[in-house]
Amino acid sequence: MSFFFTALATADAKISAAIIGAMTTVFVSISAVIITQRQTKAREVEEAHRAKKVEIYEKFIKTVTSIVAGENDEVSMQAPSQQELIDYLVDFKTEIMLWGSPEVIKAQLEFERVSKNGGDIFEAVNNLYKSIRKDIGLSNSGLNNLELIKLYLKDPNELDELRALGASK
Repeated sequence: MSFFFTALATADAKISAAIIGAMTTVFVSISAVIITQRQTKAREVEEAHRAKKVEIYEKFIKTVTSIVAGENDEVSMQAPSQQELIDYLVDFKTEIMLWGSPEVIKAQLEFERVSKNGGDIFEAVNNLYKSIRKDIGLSNSGLNNLELIKLYLKDPNELDELRALGASK
């Protein structure tokens, strides 16, 4: 290296400038290729993870839907048994520990805390749904009034009325 730099310093300024320019071009080109390859690999890994996350979260949403629908006489879907639900939730927690974002894990823990200690269960579930959506790359923009919970209700205003009753007590 020292020989190269000595030769470059003693060479004609035009030749040195041309060599430095060529070396810079090669260095920038190689750097750009490396960065592009890393970004492509990261996108491929992210897409592979997204597919697994969608599978996990879709099963979770279907389980919650079956619980809600099982309480509705107009829907033929049956709710899981207590043991089926417990077994499923243990599996779900294992899966989100491996695949879920920190936000999903925190939202699940908050949901469990609210379920045991009291609090706004609707808000906790809605936040869990929003963190799931965010984790798979969906926007939650404009979803500020428990719309994800209201999707399951025959009358979306029913939740607002129920919450108003709870607040007035």
